[in-house]
Amino acid sequence: MRMHLLSMMLGHSFRVHFLPFLLSAGRSSTSEATSSITDPRLPRGDAFSIFQPQVEKVRKKTWKISQKCLYLQRERSQPTTTENMPKVLYIKKHPFGKNFFAITLTEFILTVAPLNQYDLNHEMIHVKQQRELLYLPFFIWYVVEWLILYCKYRDSTKAYFNIRFEKEAYKHQGDLSYLKRRKHYNYL
Repeated sequence: MRMHLLSMMLGHSFRVHFLPFLLSAGRSSTSEATSSITDPRLPRGDAFSIFQPQVEKVRKKTWKISQKCLYLQRERSQPTTTENMPKVLYIKKHPFGKNFFAITLTEFILTVAPLNQYDLNHEMIHVKQQRELLYLPFFIWYVVEWLILYCKYRDSTKAYFNIRFEKEAYKHQGDLSYLKRRKHYNYL
């Protein structure tokens, strides 16, 4: 099985010419190591020492690639940046109804339960929106738009989900790197 995995990773020419050397290098005697070799063109002797530099290069390169992949994966899964992060306050009661989970008021996020990274990202989008409109105009616009949509739909939940600020926040809450590339006034 080990040979099969290595041959899949390293390709046909490596499998035919060099893999028997590497797999037999751990055996006790040189004669055992060379007895499994089928290609007479390959050099005899301590097979592992011949290919040690190449194996080390491949190992180092594989390590660098895996570390880079881990870094990129961590970068994608990081929540929004912590610069100018609002303070998260935990409260016991639902001040705006039982469907309320979290609300952003200026530089504070009020929540009834710990926020996961997506909920935090949703609230951070609202923080950015509020900062763009200098807080008070944001809240006026939010309430007026909700009232207009409530008159239109006659349903408070449907009105809530159709507010332009909520549309942007819900659309991008799953994209944790959205705030880094978000354009100003993107809700318009």
